[in-house]
Amino acid sequence: MPARVALAPRYQVRGPSFSKNIMSSENQNVASRTIAFLASLHGHHEHHVDGRAAVLDLLTGIAYVPNLDYEDAVMLTMIAPGGAVIADAVHTHKVVEAYLVRYAQAMAIADGGSVQAQYEHIQQHFAVKTGS
Repeated sequence: MPARVALAPRYQVRGPSFSKNIMSSENQNVASRTIAFLASLHGHHEHHVDGRAAVLDLLTGIAYVPNLDYEDAVMLTMIAPGGAVIADAVHTHKVVEAYLVRYAQAMAIADGGSVQAQYEHIQQHFAVKTGS
């Protein structure tokens, strides 16, 4: 009998920052570009939480959603696989930095070269994709 593959759980999020559902189109654009870039990294997948774009870390099961209380996706909300909010507001640049390093390590193993060279290439790609 084949083993069952666990699928990503449904995220049900409750909390004060999720009561707002209006974000300016410019902020949506920045947030969507940031989420799309993170989702393109190794071990990540684009996901939706309460109808909003999110990125799902496939290794930990943590979902990251732009926090609507902050403009330009400056802060993200970390959501556990069970739907509990781990952290309501984490700096996006810290999340991006951690995952860029992890991706650079994976690419150095897969493609060869140094982690530093891979990291610099990924940073340039990030700047182009997100406009930052």
